[in-house]
Amino acid sequence: SKRASRIGLISRAGIRERPRTLLRSVPKHAAMQIAAHPEHFPGILVTEHAERHYPRGTLAGAWIGYVNQLQPEEVERLTAQGRNLTDLLRRYPRDWVLADPDRRRHGFFENESVGREGLEGLHERRLRGVRGARLVERRPVEGPGEDPTRILGVDPPASGEDIVLTLDLRIQEAAERALADPLTNRKGATGAVVVISPDDGAILALASHPPFDPARRRGDHLARATAGLYPLGSVAKVMMAAAMLEGGVVTAGTEFPCAPGLFDAGGHSFGCAHSHEACDLPRALEVSCNNYFYAGAIRLLGAPEGIGTWARRMGLGICATAPPPR
Repeated sequence: SKRASRIGLISRAGIRERPRTLLRSVPKHAAMQIAAHPEHFPGILVTEHAERHYPRGTLAGAWIGYVNQLQPEEVERLTAQGRNLTDLLRRYPRDWVLADPDRRRHGFFENESVGREGLEGLHERRLRGVRGARLVERRPVEGPGEDPTRILGVDPPASGEDIVLTLDLRIQEAAERALADPLTNRKGATGAVVVISPDDGAILALASHPPFDPARRRGDHLARATAGLYPLGSVAKVMMAAAMLEGGVVTAGTEFPCAPGLFDAGGHSFGCAHSHEACDLPRALEVSCNNYFYAGAIRLLGAPEGIGTWARRMGLGICATAPPPR
């Protein structure tokens, strides 16, 4: 997403009052006229702020996140921390407030927007950048056409970082189309698609349905592949196979019997819906034999590194908030 400039008008009825936004997206020529003749518009300030622009619309919207204005409780917290620049400007000289680069870096104006959720929230500090400042001297004008200001020093602003993802545009678009296609999703169910490169583990697609529009903040902003909790099902057997082999409790040729209702635990009977007779590990993975992995799990109970250790190594229970940058 890119930042697009927008001009707005705010009122300043009294120096101790919080400014109020009167108009947004004011035409540039009108804003220049108001700024050039403050005597005709007392208490009116022209301010410029940045707005996010999302050229791809809802594509990967849940992962991108969104920005919105600071909330009252956040403004109060910033004030208590001495980081509310609007409040500081009410009480102290402007050149003192804005001369400190750390204050400009970590402070916020009350009408600012900040990143929420997804990449916007996760990388807020990296994306924000640092404000610049100019030290300007105002002096009496001695002749017509003379500039009443003299710039004494400039501290240029620093742009925020660019964050490059491993998401592949074509794969992401294909995944989102498949989730929204009424032929494949006839009931309009919620869902997610994750595509991972087998070569290096790069995330090539993260699609979530229903989609979310970060510009209008409409739709479902839940990033389902990372924010939802779902049972693994038989996908866990791949993890179990690796744990059993690496733990040395089975080999590829180790066989276990299979029959419905073979295992009893807690007053319940567990087993396969079909009897696969005796299976070795490749066959157990092929037919998704429950009993084979029940038997292997029992052996793992006595191993130095159990199921929990291998689950964590494969990422289970680890917070996944958004696709990592390159």
